[in-house]
Amino acid sequence: MNLNPIRRLYAEAANSQSKADELAKLLAQADSKNPTIIAYKGIVEAYKAKYALNPLSKLSHIQEANKYFKQAVEAEPDNIEIRFLRFTIQLNTPAVLGLDKELNEDRKVILANIQYSGIENIMKKAIAEYLIKSGKCSETEKQFLQDLIPQLAESHEK
Repeated sequence: MNLNPIRRLYAEAANSQSKADELAKLLAQADSKNPTIIAYKGIVEAYKAKYALNPLSKLSHIQEANKYFKQAVEAEPDNIEIRFLRFTIQLNTPAVLGLDKELNEDRKVILANIQYSGIENIMKKAIAEYLIKSGKCSETEKQFLQDLIPQLAESHEK
């Protein structure tokens, strides 16, 4: 399955409930056994939490998102896209909920596998840039990613 339409909607849905609804509809038609699709279903639940008004509904959606992420990570523990998706949600979830336990683990897995992952370089570049801006990387990790970004851009242009 081509993940590019899903990835595009993922980015747009962060700031648009209608795009989040569109993403949910697209994912409803997707292969529910694909771990990356499962992770994106977790994203949909997280967006539902973001746009919900009721605090209990918000919490319910976040818990459901975490179930999807757990399932996806168990299926493909070295998949940096899955780890990145969970990282972005946990980074942006209030710490008081205690749902940010895997941030360091996800960051480490991404850093260890980003050069060798089979996903497109444009996605790797976006992940690297996000990690740098996240404030969760050491100076050494930031430098590694900054050195990697031009390589990803060059190989994407070829």
